[in-house]
Amino acid sequence: RFAKIDPKTDLPDEVKWTSPKFETVTGPPAPMASDPDRQTKVSVSFLFKRITDNYENFILKMLGNLLTHGPSSPFYEALIDSGLGFDYAPGTGYDSNLREGSFSIGLNGTKPEDVQKVVDTIHETIARVAEEGFDEERVESILHQIEFYQKNVTASFGMQLVGGLTSTWIHGGSPVDLLLLNQTIERFRNDLAERPIFQEKIKEYLINNPHTLTLVMNPDETYLEKEKEVEAKKLVSIRENLTEENIKKIIKQASTLKDRQEKIQDVSLLPTLRVSDIPKEEITYPIVNEMFMNIPLQVLDQPTNGITYFRAAVEFATLPEDLRVYLPLFCGVLTDMGAGEYDHRELSQEIDMYTSGIDTSPSSVSHHSNLDLAREELYLSVGCLDRNLEKMFHLIQTVFLSPNFDNKELLSTLISQRMSGMQDSVTHSGHAYAKSFACSSFNRSHYLKELWGGMTQLSFLQKLSRSEEIDDVIHKLQTIAKHLLNKTHMRASVVSEANSLHHVKKYLSRFLDSLPGSPEEMEKDTIKKTSQILSPSDFSQRTFFPLPASVNFVAQCYKTIPYTHPDSAKLQLMAKILSNCYLHTEIREKGGAYGGGASLGSGMLAFTSYRDPNVLPTISVFDGSLNWLNKNYFTDQDLVESKISVFSDIDSPSPPSAKGLGEFRRGITAEMRQKRREELLSTTR
Repeated sequence: RFAKIDPKTDLPDEVKWTSPKFETVTGPPAPMASDPDRQTKVSVSFLFKRITDNYENFILKMLGNLLTHGPSSPFYEALIDSGLGFDYAPGTGYDSNLREGSFSIGLNGTKPEDVQKVVDTIHETIARVAEEGFDEERVESILHQIEFYQKNVTASFGMQLVGGLTSTWIHGGSPVDLLLLNQTIERFRNDLAERPIFQEKIKEYLINNPHTLTLVMNPDETYLEKEKEVEAKKLVSIRENLTEENIKKIIKQASTLKDRQEKIQDVSLLPTLRVSDIPKEEITYPIVNEMFMNIPLQVLDQPTNGITYFRAAVEFATLPEDLRVYLPLFCGVLTDMGAGEYDHRELSQEIDMYTSGIDTSPSSVSHHSNLDLAREELYLSVGCLDRNLEKMFHLIQTVFLSPNFDNKELLSTLISQRMSGMQDSVTHSGHAYAKSFACSSFNRSHYLKELWGGMTQLSFLQKLSRSEEIDDVIHKLQTIAKHLLNKTHMRASVVSEANSLHHVKKYLSRFLDSLPGSPEEMEKDTIKKTSQILSPSDFSQRTFFPLPASVNFVAQCYKTIPYTHPDSAKLQLMAKILSNCYLHTEIREKGGAYGGGASLGSGMLAFTSYRDPNVLPTISVFDGSLNWLNKNYFTDQDLVESKISVFSDIDSPSPPSAKGLGEFRRGITAEMRQKRREELLSTTR
């Protein structure tokens, strides 16, 4: 029997300020910045009350979304549409993770001389919204998003649910009340009908709140050197104050650490699964492939909780090669610039009101059996509550038939915003950028992935942001739309519940009827051979991108074999063994990097390190992988653990929205997956 105890984890509230504060700091310049004069960051933050009042917390989360989410939000219009900055600063929005909530609104890409203007604009916008409030439709669009994601079944639904309860729970709030979302929304609607609840909260938390911090960060070219100098002086000071006994103790500790790093761990002490626990047969589900109005349609009947997911793919059959570098920009601005009768703010609000969001992206997928072939497509995905099917297809139809790229100022802002986002991501995902570039010389698919999402695309966006030829960019986007936004080379996929499929096909047929083009007999795999585009002399075997950072991201790639090759499964297991038994020890534990490993995907064996103090030593470790394998340093148990690790990914829960995705996008059938499963299970040392 257990009795309740007081763990004494209660924290005191922050001491409230009696007046606002203003601070200026410096930081490293943005990596590969296209405009060195626009690297200042400005942020204004407000401390709120405890997060333990669940209803109050819900209102403040709603308020944060209303103020900042999407181009129809007041702060987007005042700060980004106005050209004061490229994008929101990190941390923008309402934060309820700590005991007391906070709200921050900030801007990236500001000129130093505009700092006060940005701060004034923030406070003016707050004052204006406190007087005017929000449109009813905007409030409803946010509520719709809450309802959709409440019903949307995801693979990590349980973890997300518990994660959402944690902050409030550990600080003394009721986790049970948080689960009663429908009751909270009903109470909110009643209160909103009786009084201007958001305007009241703005005045309470954002206007009459002295606990406010304005923080400005200016770039300093010597920031990293100063950091190194401070660290060096600190180390000298520590060394000078060490006694002989301290030195001997440190040497002994270092020796002990090295011995522990070299020692083989006795993992038999740990509980583990066995290969025999892994099911021999893959769990399958019915997929219906049919021709619908002369286009290939994949249909899946799944328990979607009243949601329909629609996917479409349009091949780049007629798109000129020189326009393909513009595809990420085309997809990124397609729903951000307005369409048909909607301007960009109205379209954003309509999409939020009736769908999960209309997402488009260029896609290049290596053939499952021939790495020199690739499927190149515009990929679209969207979901909606079943009651909104007609509106969802109407919105997709509007975007396809009447995209609007004519707003020059808005397009320039969106280009700068995309560029700024990619620049900021380099220091967080440098290993992915390094891997992308390293793989790009091997085949058509990886060449395009680099062109669309790697350093090549970042360089292109930087050049575009400096160019004054915005009319030429608009013309290219319009040309892409004429080539792609039709049904000539289209195929589609629907995931829904059986009782909704009739309605889905009804509105899908209307959508297809409205589109230009005539569906043609498509080859199952787009024929684009590597030799048409790539020449080994076009690429360097070793490339270095300098970044203003004290760490590196290293990648080394090898072209291997396609998915259906019988040895591909063995390479996948080998990559797991190398990651767990060799690279982790050498790169992270000994080399001091944050992480490192090997992976196999789309016919590429890639070695990567993350936030790594080394470069050449890491490459030497990569080069030593084959020698390590040949000396049989790994055991039968290591192979067992690699299989369990691989199958933990393969057999991880798959939400209804992801069903059929592998077959639709990559052409990998259930039979292919079962064969690979058998090859993985039968692999021996």
